[in-house]
Amino acid sequence: MIRRFCIVAATCLLAGCAQQDTEAPRTRTEELRASLDLNVQRFMLQAEAAWRQGNYLHALALTDSIEQYVPELADTYFLRGRIYTDLNQLDIANAAYATALAADEQYRGAHMNIGVNYFRRGRLRDAITAFRHEEAVMPNTHLYLEMGRTYAKLGMADSAQWSYEQAIAIDSTNTTAYMWLGQLHEEMGDFETAIALSKRAAEIRPESADYRYVIGTQLLRTGEVEEAVAQLRTVVEERPWHHGAQYNLGQALMRLGEEAEAEVHFALAEEAQQMQQEVNEAQEAVNRNPRDVQNWFRLSEAHRQAEMYDRALDAYKRAIAIIPNDLRMHINLASLMLESGDIDGAIARYRMVVDHDPSLTDAWLNLGVAYGNAERYDEARQAWEMTIRLDPGNRTARNNLNRLARMASEG
Repeated sequence: MIRRFCIVAATCLLAGCAQQDTEAPRTRTEELRASLDLNVQRFMLQAEAAWRQGNYLHALALTDSIEQYVPELADTYFLRGRIYTDLNQLDIANAAYATALAADEQYRGAHMNIGVNYFRRGRLRDAITAFRHEEAVMPNTHLYLEMGRTYAKLGMADSAQWSYEQAIAIDSTNTTAYMWLGQLHEEMGDFETAIALSKRAAEIRPESADYRYVIGTQLLRTGEVEEAVAQLRTVVEERPWHHGAQYNLGQALMRLGEEAEAEVHFALAEEAQQMQQEVNEAQEAVNRNPRDVQNWFRLSEAHRQAEMYDRALDAYKRAIAIIPNDLRMHINLASLMLESGDIDGAIARYRMVVDHDPSLTDAWLNLGVAYGNAERYDEARQAWEMTIRLDPGNRTARNNLNRLARMASEG
């Protein structure tokens, strides 16, 4: 029997790291990397690790240290740009990327990321200009993918199609390029080509619910209703709060005469739409003021309600970057990690909290929960015993200890 305990409280960091032709001249950045002081190398590794873990302020502090050692190293400013991009401070991010380019005009990825940030701001022409600059430095499949998306939004279908085809020519396994090219053909009314391209993407990544959703909607539009139902059912089983999948499945079932079941999915679609509206409003608030921690909290909670845990965790980490020393926030983040199924991550986060402040009862209590769900019962017992030491009247800890005792007696 699987037992579960309940939560009580809530290195290459740059584009251009690919192996180079040994006869090609090295860029200024590559020359600097080859001669970096060991301390700088260590700072670089630590900064990248901190960034990837969501410890943004620590990562920024490390970039400041690197800049003091080697102010001409473009890598420092590129990483800084990525950090500020994650924090949704896009103007500051683009200024950092520009500084990287000032240090090394051939720096790979900087123009690309500037373009992506322009796209996010709706400055589509500026995005294309940045992408064209990147193309002169290093053409690559991801670049042409972003270029195609931008051209498509500008209504330049021919240029978008050319860009997607360039992406596929470079990497024939680029599933996103197949999907976006398929959607472009769908918009042009060529459903046969659209479905063929979408199915090609799904063949490469059959686990993708997004691809199955697109195929299902395309099949529905072409009248292949039963096949559409088969595709869309798999999506709603995996993502019950997917508005489009629920609504289109309802439409397909209605066409097949399954009216009662169709109404169920229409009702679920309405609930999902409300959730999506909450996500959209929270995201707009973040876009308006990314430095307001409450906006990130709201976005995280909206994603959590929709069971989009990766995005919920990502938003909560952005909030912690604004107030990094609030241990209560770290407890909540650990609880969110545990709810998402990341037991090891939750344990590590709770351990960090109690190491900093052993008096936090909630952290010990939930650390025991995490250990219990990992079936590390001796450690769970120790955590709950510490909880009772701090709070002798804590019923939850006592109940969990009694449950462990019963489990031990039952063998």
